[in-house]
Amino acid sequence: MDSRALRVVATKATVVANESYELFVSALQAEMEEAFGNDGAAPRPTNARQKRIAKRKPLDALPEEFVNLWEKIKLKTRYQVSVESERLIADVLGALDKLKIDPPRIVASKAEITADVEEDRLDYQHYGQRVVATLAGRQGVPNIVNMIEDLIAHITPAIKLTRRKANFVTSTTTLVRSSGDPSRYVEKLIQHINRKDWWHVPPRDIRAYQKRGKFFASSFREAEFYGRPNDQPERVFIVSPLIGDNDGIERKLLGKVESHSEITVHRRLSLDAKLRRAALRMGFDSIVLLTAPALKALKKDGKIPRSVELNLLNLDCLRHG
Repeated sequence: MDSRALRVVATKATVVANESYELFVSALQAEMEEAFGNDGAAPRPTNARQKRIAKRKPLDALPEEFVNLWEKIKLKTRYQVSVESERLIADVLGALDKLKIDPPRIVASKAEITADVEEDRLDYQHYGQRVVATLAGRQGVPNIVNMIEDLIAHITPAIKLTRRKANFVTSTTTLVRSSGDPSRYVEKLIQHINRKDWWHVPPRDIRAYQKRGKFFASSFREAEFYGRPNDQPERVFIVSPLIGDNDGIERKLLGKVESHSEITVHRRLSLDAKLRRAALRMGFDSIVLLTAPALKALKKDGKIPRSVELNLLNLDCLRHG
């Protein structure tokens, strides 16, 4: 018997439907379900042209596997985003209405400049601040040079400030600061104080805060010298501190040194209250007490001392939360 090759002929059938796609699919699905039953019929095909709304899950609710996959493919993904402009504007305006935005202010402050003949240095102490103008509404920006001229005109003896002199002072100040102004150690110390934690020993009478201020130590161990510190440290935000050693601070505020090695506790408390009143009158918000060697190293090399005592004169400088 001769072997014969069997050729299988596949016939391609093309179905042309007269009705719409939806009607054709419905009729075909009904015929299949009638012939094979609901369980035996193929699933109803979906319409790929029908748009659906996909809501994104919160990022913290996504499976870890998908997050890892997304990190690999997100750079190759294309997005088509439709923005509801009116709704977006309404949401942004609602959020802006809840914000509290203070108007810009112009603040005048004072500074005392001292010269150290032995070390050939200039130093300054910044104190006293007050608001001279609040730029509320849509008014124009004031002329700063005229305002400075008006302030200096009330100094005794009177000083006349011209625009040429103002430009000279501004350029000279910039030059001195960029070439190594020794006052930079003050800014550096203030930044250090506002960043670190401070430890406080509560007094027996809370009225002491209004009389002497609030005293802090730079570490828990140093605070234990004065009593039992609080369990948690505190944060502060100071702007215009009086920085110095014990004798220098008393000379600055009282004109002389009143403390001594045999001073009693009662006298020390009274002196602290006296120092606080004098410092507040001069516009200081805090007193930063350093040892004499630490103060000298700070001025010379900008070295921040490890041990610092801080007396917060204004309790509004405490940070909450």
